[in-house]
Amino acid sequence: MIESKDGAKAVPPPEDLTDITSTINEEIEGLVDHATERGYVAREAAASSIKVAEQTNQIGIGIFSIICLMIAYWLGVAISKPINRIKTAIRDLADGIDAGGDALRQLDDVPYTDRRDGRLGPGIQGNRDAGREASGRYEGP
Repeated sequence: MIESKDGAKAVPPPEDLTDITSTINEEIEGLVDHATERGYVAREAAASSIKVAEQTNQIGIGIFSIICLMIAYWLGVAISKPINRIKTAIRDLADGIDAGGDALRQLDDVPYTDRRDGRLGPGIQGNRDAGREASGRYEGP
């Protein structure tokens, strides 16, 4: 009820106001339903984007891991290859001493004798030269 200005008599609301109020309420309900639907669509789109981002991250981590393994393998080969060449030269030198010195004549290339960062190559070359000199002086029975 609406009171009049003088407060004496209560006036019922006009029917237009009731119709307007119900129309406004219907419009608000429609907007709320629309917003709820849009929120659901936005939530689904966000969940899909998160899933794609997770998959992309997993692929990136996998590729990074493969690259790291390749680098580790390459470094391992780069480090072990010179060691294996020197090991082979030492083995050939030892076999030459045991077999009467034939390998001493065949072992011409001692690896890494020109490098300044280690002494193993020049040491092997010195042993080879000493073995050649000793085999030249001593001709077995």
